[in-house]
Amino acid sequence: MKSVNWKVLNIDERAELFAIKIAKLWQVHPFREGNSRTTMTFAAQFAESKNITLDKEIFRKYSDYVRKSLVLSSIGEYSEYKYLTKILKDSMQIGQNEKKDIDLLEKINYKTIRDEIKKVFEAEITDINMISQGDVKILYEFHQKFPDVKAYEDIRKLKKTFEIKATNINPDPTIKLISKALEIIGKLIKKSKSIEKSGISFDRDM
Repeated sequence: MKSVNWKVLNIDERAELFAIKIAKLWQVHPFREGNSRTTMTFAAQFAESKNITLDKEIFRKYSDYVRKSLVLSSIGEYSEYKYLTKILKDSMQIGQNEKKDIDLLEKINYKTIRDEIKKVFEAEITDINMISQGDVKILYEFHQKFPDVKAYEDIRKLKKTFEIKATNINPDPTIKLISKALEIIGKLIKKSKSIEKSGISFDRDM
């Protein structure tokens, strides 16, 4: 795996070759239990060392699919790599998008982003300095996905809409983002109201 020049490969080529290499590693079966989980953990760490970001959550979420795809990729001349290739490609695409978002956030000043978020929710947030960096990332991602949502009640309605659409068989990861945004804005509104009542004012730089 180390001898491969991963940089020159496109995402389809990477996923296909990665699937073959990972399947061979899995076939060694060095542990009594947990080989699939250990193999995919190694895959993510190795990919990271080659500047390829994999989304690890997809492996946890579809662990049964991962194991079955590894089995199908390890039956000699009858091996089928397309299933393992597919989930690896999906993981690479998600990881690539997440890395772009992180890189963008690192380039932009947090104070600037927080000021932008304040403008979006200005009717409900008194002091934008109350938002932590972690919450800034979540709200920024939420606003990128739903630029027209500007109020706590709108987020609640949005969550209900997505919950109706989602099923146990086909869960929607967007609900997690909406729920986090709802929780953050809810806390900020409570803090804003308590500050207004007490008359406290403060300005905290990053």
